[in-house]
Order: sequence, then structure tokens, then C-alpha cells
Amino acid sequence: MNLKQIAAERAAEYVEDGMKVGLGTGSTAYYAICRIGERVRDGLNIQAVATSEASDKLAREWGFPSSHLTRLDVWI
Repeated sequence: MNLKQIAAERAAEYVEDGMKVGLGTGSTAYYAICRIGERVRDGLNIQAVATSEASDKLAREWGFPSSHLTRLDVWI
């Protein structure tokens, strides 16, 4: 396990039921999304918005709802 994975998985533990979570992009975000996905499969209930199609796709593969930023109605 590398330091990025350790940091990402530790950060994922701060996600609590009912939170709205922004999902970043890149290798560290990948590890966090996977850990959050494990927690969602165990019953964690969140809403997520991804910064990239890749992060959105990964979240959906883990079974938790995600929206991509481009799906917002208004950008200010």
C-alpha cells in the first residue's frame, strides 16, 4: 500500500451518513472513491458529485449515486 492510498482511505473514513461529497480526479481520489464504495455497500448513504466522467463512472461501479459537474443546470 502506498502513501496516497493510505491517505485516501483515511480521508474516506471521515465521510458520514447523509453527507454530500465531492469526488475529485486522479490516483488519490480513485482510492478514496473505492473505499467510500465499500462503505456504501455496507450501508453508508451519501450523495456525490464527481469532477470527471472517470470519477462518476467509478462511483457508479461501486453502486453509489453520483452526478457529474457538467450535469448542473447553472454555473456561476
